Amino acid sequence: MENQAVMVVYKWTAKEGKSEELKAIYKEVEGQMKANEPGALKVQCYFDETSSTLVVMDLFSDANAVG
Repeated sequence: MENQAVMVVYKWTAKEGKSEELKAIYKEVEGQMKANEPGALKVQCYFDETSSTLVVMDLFSDANAVG
């Protein structure tokens, strides 16, 4: 069986007044993943200002790369 890419999607909601802090943390996480996880093919973060919600989508080369 061929290795298949795996997408992991998760959601965080910032506490009141913490939206900018959450965005900054994930900007750092995104850079660290790209630099240190060779199986991480793509990292995308979307922030909804109206609900202070951050949705993160990580695409990995296969299940073994998810860590």
